[in-house]
Amino acid sequence: MVKYQTDELYACDIKFNTSITAEVTKIKNKINTKITDDLSSHDGSITAEIERILNTKITNELSTRLSKINTTFTAKLGRIIIINSPQK
Repeated sequence: MVKYQTDELYACDIKFNTSITAEVTKIKNKINTKITDDLSSHDGSITAEIERILNTKITNELSTRLSKINTTFTAKLGRIIIINSPQK
């Protein structure tokens, strides 16, 4: 009788452990899927944000440099016009 109860407890223990392991595995898989989905959706928005920031920085830098070139060119052109203008 003791052996039967021990076997029955052992069988219940195995069943319980198997059930717990299966549930933990399901939960772990759901969490991993959720994390992967979240990272994927955020990755797209992060990439878009990086592109926006880089485009803004590139545009600002280009605008600044072109402005400097334009200022320099205008100043030099002004000097050339003054030098080549007929003196009165």
